[in-house]
Amino acid sequence: MTTQNDKFAFFSITNVFSYLGALIITIGLFILIQDYWLNFTELTKISLTFGVGIVLLIIANILSLLSRSISLAGACYLISAVTISIGLHIIVYVNGYDLLRLTTQMLLAFILFITYYLLSLNYRRAMLSFISIAFATWLIICVLIWLSQRLFFYIPPLYTANYVTLLIGILYILLGWRYANTSSQMLTPFLYSIGSAACLFAAMNNSSWLFLVSYYATHYPLHTIIWNFLAPIIAIIIISCSILLKSKSMLTFGTLFLMFYIIRAADRYFQATLGWPISLIIIGIGLIAVGYGAVWLRRRFM
Repeated sequence: MTTQNDKFAFFSITNVFSYLGALIITIGLFILIQDYWLNFTELTKISLTFGVGIVLLIIANILSLLSRSISLAGACYLISAVTISIGLHIIVYVNGYDLLRLTTQMLLAFILFITYYLLSLNYRRAMLSFISIAFATWLIICVLIWLSQRLFFYIPPLYTANYVTLLIGILYILLGWRYANTSSQMLTPFLYSIGSAACLFAAMNNSSWLFLVSYYATHYPLHTIIWNFLAPIIAIIIISCSILLKSKSMLTFGTLFLMFYIIRAADRYFQATLGWPISLIIIGIGLIAVGYGAVWLRRRFM
C-alpha cells in the first residue's frame, strides 16, 4: 500500500541524485565507446553495452528486493535500459540490418518495452514503469509514422508530428490517471504535466503559431482555421480535466496557453483593425479574467 508521502518519492533528493549519477555514468560509457569505437572488436562493443546492461539489470532486480536499496536499483535500471538499447542497436547493425528502417526501430522498441513492462508487473517499481513508458512512446511514434506513410492521402511531416504529439499527450494523461492510487502513483503528476504540455503544444503548432507559420497558413488555410478554433477548446478541456483529476500542473499549462492564445489572437485579428491601444486593452482584460478564473478554480477545487 503506497502512502501519501510516497507520491513524490520518485522525485526525492536521494533518487534524483541517483538518477543523475546514472545518467552521467551512461554518458561516460557512451563517450568511452565512441572514442575507442574503431579499436574495439564487435564482441567487445556488444559486451560493453548489451552485456553490461544485462548484468546491471540482474543487479537491479536483486536490489529491488531490498527496501533500503530502491533508489540504487532505480539507477541500475536506468543505466541498463540505455546500455541494453545501445547494445541491441549494435547487434542489429553488426548483423547487417538497416537501423534507419522504421520496422527495425519498431522491433527494437517492442522488445525493450515488453522486457521492462513485464519487469514492472513483477517488481512494481516506478522506475520500471517510467522506462516502459519511454520505450512504449518510442514504439508508438514509429508505428504512427509508419502508418502515416501508407495513407492514401498526403499529410505534411510537421502535421504528422503534431498529431503524433497530440495522441501521445492524451495517452500520457490517461496513463497518469491509470497510475493514480497504484505503486507507480508518483509518476502521475509527471505524466499529467508532460501530457497536457504535449496536447497544448500540438494544438498551438497545428494553428500555425510556432514553426513554418507563413508556409502552412498559406498552403493549408482550412487546416489552420479549424485548429485556430480547436486550440482554445483543447485548453478549456485541459483545465476541466485538471479539476476532475486534481492536477495543478494541468491547470497551470491550460491557463498559460489561454493567456498566450489571447495575446496571439489579439495580435492577429484585432491589431490591424482596432489598432494596438484597443488590442492591448483586450489583452489586459483577457489576461485578468483568465488569471482570476485559474486562481478561483485552484482555491475552489484543489
